[in-house]
Amino acid sequence: MRTYQTIWCYAAFSLVLLNAPLAARAAETAPASTRQIAADNALAGTEWELTAPAYISLEKRPVLKFTDTRLNASVGLNSIFGGYALKGNTISLQPLGSTRMAGPESLMNAEDRYGKALGSVRSFELSADRQQLTLRGEQTLVFRMTSTSPQPQQFLSARDSDPIKMGWMQGFPPPPDKRLNFADGSFFQFPALRWSVVHMREFMPTVNVSRGLRVLAPLPRRLDSHIDSIRFRPLNGAPEMTWEESLWHNYTDGILVLHRGRIVYEKYFGALAPDKQHAAMSVTKSLTGTLGAVLVAEGKLDENKTVAAYIPELKDSAFGDATVRQVLDMTTALQFSEEYANPKAEIWKYSGAGNVLPKPKDYQGPVGYYAALQTIQKAGAHGEAFGYKTPNADALGWLVARASGQSVDELLAERVWSKIGMEQDAYYSVDALGVPFAGGGFNAGLRDMARFGELVRNKGRWKGQQILPAQAMEEIARGDHPELKGWSYRDMWWHTGNANGAFAARGVHGQTIYIDPKAEMVIVRFASHPIAANSANDATSLPAYEAVARHLMKGK
Repeated sequence: MRTYQTIWCYAAFSLVLLNAPLAARAAETAPASTRQIAADNALAGTEWELTAPAYISLEKRPVLKFTDTRLNASVGLNSIFGGYALKGNTISLQPLGSTRMAGPESLMNAEDRYGKALGSVRSFELSADRQQLTLRGEQTLVFRMTSTSPQPQQFLSARDSDPIKMGWMQGFPPPPDKRLNFADGSFFQFPALRWSVVHMREFMPTVNVSRGLRVLAPLPRRLDSHIDSIRFRPLNGAPEMTWEESLWHNYTDGILVLHRGRIVYEKYFGALAPDKQHAAMSVTKSLTGTLGAVLVAEGKLDENKTVAAYIPELKDSAFGDATVRQVLDMTTALQFSEEYANPKAEIWKYSGAGNVLPKPKDYQGPVGYYAALQTIQKAGAHGEAFGYKTPNADALGWLVARASGQSVDELLAERVWSKIGMEQDAYYSVDALGVPFAGGGFNAGLRDMARFGELVRNKGRWKGQQILPAQAMEEIARGDHPELKGWSYRDMWWHTGNANGAFAARGVHGQTIYIDPKAEMVIVRFASHPIAANSANDATSLPAYEAVARHLMKGK
C-alpha cells in the first residue's frame, strides 16, 4: 500500500517557479465550480496513453484519465490531478496538484515535464473516431484511447454514511442486508468499512498489547472552543473551509489535539467512542520503526549490519544483503509491486500468505509473513532509491523480534503501553501462525495514540521518566533521508519539511499521528475515507494541521 500520497501543488511550486504566467492564466480561466460542466462532455470516463512526444526514459507511456470534472495523469510514479471544464474546444484547467513520492531521477524529470505540459493546455481536439486526443498548449500532446470507463462511484457523504445510522451488524442476528463478512470482503467495502475499522478483531484473529496493571494517567484537558472555526485554504485550490468542515469532508471518526500534553480538542463520530479502538493501518509501520530505532540506540541492532546477520532465513531473499538502516528507511531494492489493479502484482501473493483463511487444497505458496518475506527477490541495488513497500515493515518486525527476543506486540507492551498510563489495551491482527502484522495491523484507542505521540514529541520522556532512549527519538525527529526532497522518511516516519519540523505516522483512509515540535502539538486522527489513498484527504488535512499549529502558537 502506497501510503505516501502527500499533496504538492504544481501551481504553488513547479508552475509558479518555472512558469508563473502560465499558472496564473490557468487559475484565472478556471471556472468557479468544475461541477458545472456540459452534459455532452466527450472526455468523461475516458483513459488515454501518450504517443507523442516520446519519453524515451520511461518503460511505460504516460497515461491520462478523465472523470466528468477531474483529470488524473501519471508517468508511473506520482499522481497528477486537478479539475477541468470544457467549452467548445477550449479546456480550462484548475492549477494542477501532484503527490510527491520520490523515485529514480529520470522518472521524476519526465514527470515534471509531463505535469508542466498538461498545466499549459488550453484546447483539445478529438479525432472523428474518438480514438485520438490532441491537447494543445505550450507543447502539443497526442494520446490514443486505451479504454472508456464508467463514471466514478459517487460516495455517500460522511453524515449519510454514518455507520450507526446505517445499522451495520445491529440485532441478534443482524438482518441479512446489514451483515458484514471477512471471508467475502464485504466488511471492508465502503460504507461498511466505517463500522469495521472500529471492530477489526471481530473479523480476524488478533494478539493483545497489554496496558498492564498500572493506574490510568488521565490527560489534562483545557478545550479550546476556537479551533472549530479556524479557517484555512486547501492545497487543491478549493475555497476556504473551517476546521470543523474539514472533519466531515475527510470522514473523520475521531480526532484529538494535544498542546503541551493537554487535550485542547477531542471529537468522535460514527462508530468510534473514547472506549473503543480503531484500525491504525500503516501508522503501524511507524510504531515498528520506533521499536527498531530504540533497539539501534540501545545497541541491540546494528544499523550497518545486514539483515541476514540477524535472520539467516532471509539470506537468499532480497533482504539478505540489505542493511538494517536500509530496511528502516525503505531504501531496499525489492521486486515487489503493490499495484492492486494488477492481478499479477506481488502484493497478492504476499497478502495470500498472510491471510488467515484456509488455503485451497492445491495451494503451494508461502504461509505467514515470515515465509512470504523469504520469497521476495531483489531488483537493483539497495540504498539507491526510496521505495515505500510494506514488506520492509514486516522484515523490521522480524528483526525487532530476533534482536529483542520478543514479538512486536510483547515489546511494545513492555516498553510503551504498560509504562505511560494507557487507558486501553491495544492489539494487532496476526497471520495464520500468530505473527503480528507489523506493516499495518495495529489497533488502539484515540487517546492512547495521542499519549504515544506525546511520548515521541518529548524525546521519550513521560512525567519526568525516560521511557525510551532520547537518542532514538531524536533520530526519528531528524528526518534526514538522502533519497527524498521536501518530504522525507526516516525510521518509518514521514517528515513534512515544513518550517516547524513537523513529522507524522500515516495510514490509508486518513489515519495519522501528526507531531509539530515547534508548536508543541500532537494531532491524532482516525478516519474511514472511502478512498484509501491519502491524496483524497491530504489537501484538506495538512493545511488544517498547520492552521491549528499557528493558532496554538499565537496563544502562547
